[in-house]
Amino acid sequence: MSAADSVMSESGDSYSYIRSALSYLYAHYNEPFSVSGLAEHCCISESHLRRLFKNMVGISPLEYLQHYRIQQACHLIHLNRLPVNCIAREVGYSSLSSFNRQFLQYMHLSPSGWKKEHLSERPEHEV
Repeated sequence: MSAADSVMSESGDSYSYIRSALSYLYAHYNEPFSVSGLAEHCCISESHLRRLFKNMVGISPLEYLQHYRIQQACHLIHLNRLPVNCIAREVGYSSLSSFNRQFLQYMHLSPSGWKKEHLSERPEHEV
């Protein structure tokens, strides 16, 4: 095997690990999370997963999960069917204050502020 083949094989393995990690995160985003558990699921070491994830996705697995949870929360808020404390639990936060802090960090608005701003933009027939 040439050096180029080795690099291509390693790159293919890396993509497969990241695909596996992302699939797992999407399916289990609302459950308790640990990077070590994710690494175990992917059958690689925690440090290797952290390095691959950072290199290929640009952020850590935990940061990615937090972004994804907040995205899902925005979707649920937009549906306007649940109170914010229920949405926080639904997307995997055990603490409302932690959810509010993360939401504010990523969306630059509180969940209730985001809800007011985005629901007021919807046409009347959608409300």
